[in-house]
Amino acid sequence: MSDSSKDFVWKAFLRQTLYAEDDLQRVPSGNKMEIVNAANRRWHVTLYIKVHMDDLPDGQWAMLVIHWKKPTFNLTKDQRMEVLTELERIGLTKILTQETLAHMLNTTNSTIQKSLSDLKKADLVGSPS
Repeated sequence: MSDSSKDFVWKAFLRQTLYAEDDLQRVPSGNKMEIVNAANRRWHVTLYIKVHMDDLPDGQWAMLVIHWKKPTFNLTKDQRMEVLTELERIGLTKILTQETLAHMLNTTNSTIQKSLSDLKKADLVGSPS
């Protein structure tokens, strides 16, 4: 696959998988979110996220389902960091386990751990004191 084909596929992958951002923005930030299940299949991960809504009566919650398609090729470090940066921006890196992130990005737990550490270091360097 040529570099331009990979670039096109990568952009399509981002569009297909990160559409959930709109759904997450509708969830008020004070609400508690928890992963109920992450069903891992060969080419996709389905996340079932339970959202405890402040405006619902006690004990009631909403379910958010996100379908994540795995990349069909190995991601480069830059591509992986781009996805993790976006997942961090919308708050999913705080509620997903490293194991689930590894499944989603088709990589190892140790690679995810290092990538998240690099992301945090870059964030600290880039933030004003």
